[in-house]
Amino acid sequence: MTWVARVSINKLLVGAVATLLLSSCGLFSGKAKTGPEPAPLQEIEQTVAIEKLWSEDTGNGSAGQYLKLVPALGADAVFAADYNGRVSAYAQDSGKRLWRTKIKENITGATGYGGASVFVGTLKGNVYAFDADTGEQNWKTGISSEVLAPPVSNGSVVVAKSTDGKLFGLDAADGEKIWLYQRTVPTLSLRGTSAPVIFQNVVLSGFASGKLTANDLATGRILWEVSVSYPSGRSEIDRLVDVDASPLIANGILYTAAYQGQINAISLRTGRRVWTRKVSTFEDMAVDGRNLYLVDNESRVRALDMQTGEPVWTQDSLLGRKLTGPAIIGQYIAVADYKGYVHLLEPSDGKLVGRTRVGGGGALSTPVSDGERLFLLTSKGKLTALGLK
Repeated sequence: MTWVARVSINKLLVGAVATLLLSSCGLFSGKAKTGPEPAPLQEIEQTVAIEKLWSEDTGNGSAGQYLKLVPALGADAVFAADYNGRVSAYAQDSGKRLWRTKIKENITGATGYGGASVFVGTLKGNVYAFDADTGEQNWKTGISSEVLAPPVSNGSVVVAKSTDGKLFGLDAADGEKIWLYQRTVPTLSLRGTSAPVIFQNVVLSGFASGKLTANDLATGRILWEVSVSYPSGRSEIDRLVDVDASPLIANGILYTAAYQGQINAISLRTGRRVWTRKVSTFEDMAVDGRNLYLVDNESRVRALDMQTGEPVWTQDSLLGRKLTGPAIIGQYIAVADYKGYVHLLEPSDGKLVGRTRVGGGGALSTPVSDGERLFLLTSKGKLTALGLK
């Protein structure tokens, strides 16, 4: 049995100068012109049918800000937020809206869930907690700067990361600050932060320096750190090594990835690398017990053997379509693209076996899966639940 811990992440560009510099070359703009042109969709033999279970409007989505606002799954509800301050809950089975609340801030990091609470972070650097059953605001705590990743919690401690390289531990009951850990942020970095992952009594976090740290969840004390990638090259852009794919844990192995870096498999028992593979990604990854699945910077979908890191297959017919990270639904691999299409791939060879379009803008955040259903939030705020017929 494969046990997986994962959280979703955001990806943008940091600082006014950096934004102008990188958007001028089209690196991560929603209208980017660099890199491969989006491949036209080819006719495929659809051997697996995707069924739209329900679809609801959650608000304005990312409102043109290119934010990866990911939904979160609770026991029976799915939670979503939009840039304009709306936070909503929907029944997973029917899509019925259970509650909606609105704050007077722009939400940039969403959505987190844990301990019967829902969490979001804002442009102004505030973390909000809401009761998952009623939507009532429990507390609000200011941290040091903008929050671009969903806060995470085990029910006792909430961990939030700010764009200035700080990691905060907050009391889940009242939002009081318990501890602070800080890393230096490079002169130029990707404007985004991977969400931390809580594993037992440890919080694992990736940073713009290419480092991944393990901190004690109760105190913030650093336990160990590892270099996921090393800066190289002459220009600041060449030296970008942000760890913006969320750490993923499966069967005692920690999988990490970095932009312009490599995939690492690290033993949680010994702290040693099991294998590395040179692949650049800033999207979340997925595993199914055999393979590690990822989408690289040019939207190739790749499968690597979980045990050895050896390539199993590469699917490049979706090149340039700005794919999300992969998610598992049933026995298949799902990715979504910038036009709102969801594609299903066969895990053994990467063959495309199904496709549907959800509409409502393109997909920016990786779909969330409960194993049998996908929940996809588009850039325009459309939340759709999908299943297999």
